[in-house]
Amino acid sequence: RQNASENDVPFIMDNEINNETKRIIIGIKMVDGDGSVPLLSLGYTCAELWKEDSDMNPGKSRVVTREYKHEGSFQIDDPMRQGPLSGEHCDILGNHGVLEDLIKIAAGDSVEPRIVSKIEEIAKKIREHPINAQEKNNGDGERDGEHVDGNNDSSNDKDEL
Repeated sequence: RQNASENDVPFIMDNEINNETKRIIIGIKMVDGDGSVPLLSLGYTCAELWKEDSDMNPGKSRVVTREYKHEGSFQIDDPMRQGPLSGEHCDILGNHGVLEDLIKIAAGDSVEPRIVSKIEEIAKKIREHPINAQEKNNGDGERDGEHVDGNNDSSNDKDEL
């Protein structure tokens, strides 16, 4: 390994762990998403950070979050794709709903938000989490006399999200 030190913790995945109730399959925790990117990474920015009144959207651009539920099916003529209702990663580019929305936007029409996941509920939990509460943070990285570096290691905090 390049630049390895004696303090490095090796990454080890136990592929013998399977737990249906916790959605762990061969050592991999399964979550909502598009088959390769978790929902939190896919949707949080659009559902929360890029809202028109946000500092993360300085141009105040209109952001419309539209989700497409994955309803894949086997396609005999194209077995690598999952059909016109697929919501998986790159396969969504052939989703008929996405294509219809793109044509509407290109023609000058607009589309309205459509949320089918729990991303708004997740965003609310993040927004209301104590580490993000504005009244507790005085703006200089200090909160209640402690330094805030984003590495709060409270296991309860991680489980709540």
